[in-house]
Amino acid sequence: MTQGEYIRLKAQIAVLKEVSLCYSGKTIGNIIQQMESTAKEVEK
Repeated sequence: MTQGEYIRLKAQIAVLKEVSLCYSGKTIGNIIQQMESTAKEVEK
């Protein structure tokens, strides 16, 4: 694993930890749908 890959992995882990705090008890599919819905609201 290169240093760049390691940094990217650590960043992805940090994002997933943050998401898990905001969307506790939901499946990945549900989280994606909810985040996409929020994004669409912001685009308007």
